[in-house]
Amino acid sequence: KKNRVAVYALYVVYFLFGIAILADVLANDKPLFAVYKGTIYFPVFKQYLADLGISRWSQDLVMADWNDLEKSGDVKSAVWPPIKYSESDEDLANTLSPPTSAHLLGTDGIGRDVLAGMIHGSRIALSIGFVSMSFAIVIGVILGAFAGFYGGWVDNVISRLIEVVLTLPTFFLIITIVAMVQQGSVWLIMVLIGITSWPIVARYTRGEFLRIRNMEFVSAASALGFKNSRIILRHVLPNSLAPVLVTAAFGIAGAILTEAGLSFLGFGVPPTVVTWGSVLNDARNDIHA
Repeated sequence: KKNRVAVYALYVVYFLFGIAILADVLANDKPLFAVYKGTIYFPVFKQYLADLGISRWSQDLVMADWNDLEKSGDVKSAVWPPIKYSESDEDLANTLSPPTSAHLLGTDGIGRDVLAGMIHGSRIALSIGFVSMSFAIVIGVILGAFAGFYGGWVDNVISRLIEVVLTLPTFFLIITIVAMVQQGSVWLIMVLIGITSWPIVARYTRGEFLRIRNMEFVSAASALGFKNSRIILRHVLPNSLAPVLVTAAFGIAGAILTEAGLSFLGFGVPPTVVTWGSVLNDARNDIHA
C-alpha cells in the first residue's frame, strides 16, 4: 500500500478484469432486458446460453436482429448495453467508418465496431496471459525445485536444458509452429507461450531453493526424518515463491504482448476471433483511409 504506483497498477488490472467479465453487458447486439410479445427476457447474453439451455430464447430469436424487432413494435420495452454491437457484428455498408455517436471508435474493414472488439478482446488477452503463465509456472517451479534442492547431476542436466531453451528465438519459434498449423487456436497460442516461458521461472526457483535448502529449518526437517517431498512442498517452496510471483506478473504482460504481436503479424488466433492484436493489425491495414 505504501507504493502508490503499484496500487494504481493494481486498480488498472481490476479495471481490465471488470471489462473482461462484463464484456457481454457492455457491448452486445442483444438487449439486457426486454419484453417481447408479452414475455420478459432477462438477462440477455449470447447464443451459447441458448445452446446450453440457460436462456429462454429460441434459436430464431437468438439469431434475430433486435433493432428490427424493436422497430416492428413487438418489443414493448428494452434496456440496451452502452454499446449496441457485439464484436462479430458485420455491416458491409458501413466499413471504415470514422468515430461517430453510434460507433465511438469507428468500424473496421468489414464493418465491425472497434470499441466492441477491444472490449471483448480483453477476455482473450487476459486468458492468454494467465493461462500461458500457469503452464510456465508449473513447469518452471517443478524443474527449478528439483535442480535447486537436489543439486549435483540433476542440477547440471536441468540447468543445461534451461540454457538451451533460453537460446531459442522464442517469438520466431512460435511463429514457425503457428504457421505450420493450418488453423491456429487460442489454446495453441497459450501452450506455445507457456512452454517457451518456463526457463526464467525455473532459474528464479532454482536460485531460491539453493539459498533456502541450507537454512536451519530445512536441516531440522531433514534431521526429523521428513521426506524430501514434504520438505520441498511444506517448507522450501512456500518461502521461495515471492520472486517467482514477480516474474509471473511480468510474464503475464509479456504473454499478452506476444499474442498481440502474433495477431498483428497475422500469425495469431483465427481471423474470426477479435483480439487486441487483430484490431491493431486492421488499423495498420486501413491507415490510408
